[in-house]
Amino acid sequence: MEKLLKISQERNKKLNKIELLKQEHTPQEAWEKLEYYAQKGFSSIPEHDLNYFLKCFGVFYRPATPERFMLRVRIPGGKLSYQQAVKIGEVAKKYGNDYIDLTTRMQVELRYIKVEDLPSVLKELESVGITTFQTGVDNFRNVVQDPLDGLAFDNVIETWDILQKLQSIFLEKRRMDM
Repeated sequence: MEKLLKISQERNKKLNKIELLKQEHTPQEAWEKLEYYAQKGFSSIPEHDLNYFLKCFGVFYRPATPERFMLRVRIPGGKLSYQQAVKIGEVAKKYGNDYIDLTTRMQVELRYIKVEDLPSVLKELESVGITTFQTGVDNFRNVVQDPLDGLAFDNVIETWDILQKLQSIFLEKRRMDM
């Protein structure tokens, strides 16, 4: 048994390539890297960043749309303010062929985004309190709830306040990382 325990401990010390990539940059350095790619263009992005790094920002490369990206937008509980809904529409029209996809996890996906536009898109979304940060890879994608929370007659516990607390923990963690 002692030998198995030692083998297990040794195996758990090894980091896979994704864990090593996570340690490579601080969030601030990662943002600078994203801005660099926006300035230098699609061809400046190494494959490992296409396959992992950009996903940390909710940015996904889809070979079916060459040199264009899909952004997964976090919409806690599937609820948007009027200003947020308008901003998503403006961003989709300005940068993404006027395309908006609604997901089963109550998120929004914007498609056809050029790398050159990524920093502007992210800043515009964040101007109304929307983020794409950590909506992919090994992060929780979104906090969901019953779409009829607080409205349905059979609603036992209203969850919006709990959802907001969970979301604030996520946002506070992000601010601390930046």
